[in-house]
Amino acid sequence: MKTISDITCFRKIRKEIQKPLTLILTMGNLHKGHFSLIKKAKAINPQGIIGISIFVNPLQFNSQQDYVSYPQDIDKDIENCKKNGVDLLFNPSSAELLKNHSIKVKENSLSTHLCGKNRKEHFSGVCTIVLKIINIFSPQNLIFGEKDYQQLRIIERMIENLNLDIKIYPCEIIREENGLAYSSRNHLLSAEQKKDAPIIYQSLLAGKDLFEEKGASCKEIIEQTKNSIKKSKLAKIEYIEIVTCEELQPTDFIREPCLLATAVYYDNVRLIDNIKIYPSK
Repeated sequence: MKTISDITCFRKIRKEIQKPLTLILTMGNLHKGHFSLIKKAKAINPQGIIGISIFVNPLQFNSQQDYVSYPQDIDKDIENCKKNGVDLLFNPSSAELLKNHSIKVKENSLSTHLCGKNRKEHFSGVCTIVLKIINIFSPQNLIFGEKDYQQLRIIERMIENLNLDIKIYPCEIIREENGLAYSSRNHLLSAEQKKDAPIIYQSLLAGKDLFEEKGASCKEIIEQTKNSIKKSKLAKIEYIEIVTCEELQPTDFIREPCLLATAVYYDNVRLIDNIKIYPSK
């Protein structure tokens, strides 16, 4: 595996690669969720090159404290990339990737609800850095996890709108045995908080069950999910929303595939999760 932090050096190496390249963008502190993305990359591109970027993107954080506290362990990440068969690891510094930075990419529709509602510059920061790294890697394929479903849809739209010749592959959420979605932020939870956090997924399942068993409205599903999470004395809800899977717009009734999504805080640790709900046949 080659590990590069310099853009000019990386581009020289990239020019020598003739095989198709599949890219996974991460902020590091890799876990089983990331490893599943690598496995997916190998499945869709078995004879190609697997590339990973590790960059904690300052443009997508709404809080300097959140940015500074974001868990990082580059030595362990390098070791895990080697173990999982990654070919190229790009790990630039902010000074390298954001030199003379004055241009941003902005999305104006899919980012208006869910995480974008209270994090106004978040997805602009995401799109800007994703596009920069895509331009550096020149991949044929991208792999994104569905835990960050809104991010996935926005990147899909960016690829479509900007006519990028790239195929994007979604990958299902990977969970711990207790249902908690794997996240780099899970390492910041106390033992008590981590024991409590599975209530998020349990509550989403309860909301989905309410629709499947009784045909409940979105308002009723959201209320059920909210009341379930509120049973925890540690969790603080930022939002619970139901939006359409395609356009990420709120709806009153499940008439097309929809996403029941939430963001929950444990002190300063922000966790997101979601579950899909399909209309009755």
